[in-house]
Amino acid sequence: TPTEVATPAAATPAAAANVVDVSLTEFTIDMPASIPAGEVTFVVSDDGTVEHNFEVEGQGIEEEFPENLQPGETNELTLTLEPGTYVVYCPVGNHREQGMEIELTVTE
Repeated sequence: TPTEVATPAAATPAAAANVVDVSLTEFTIDMPASIPAGEVTFVVSDDGTVEHNFEVEGQGIEEEFPENLQPGETNELTLTLEPGTYVVYCPVGNHREQGMEIELTVTE
């Protein structure tokens, strides 16, 4: 019986992927600058007045949404991130140059 009780409890942390809320506005990416390694789901909202996108680049990964987010839209991007440094930015137009870029540190 103790084994049965322990099994669901042990499975819970693994099943709950790290969820990171991201807010995109003109011209800022509001999200944590450091997250733990492993599977992470970025819940990205365009809280601005123009379209934006969300790109994660580093450690051999380069992922973004296939379509830009329109104002008020939310989308999710799930990645498995290794420890290291990544660049997160908006690939729309010159938004990156206007400040929509942050360095993301993924810790052990």
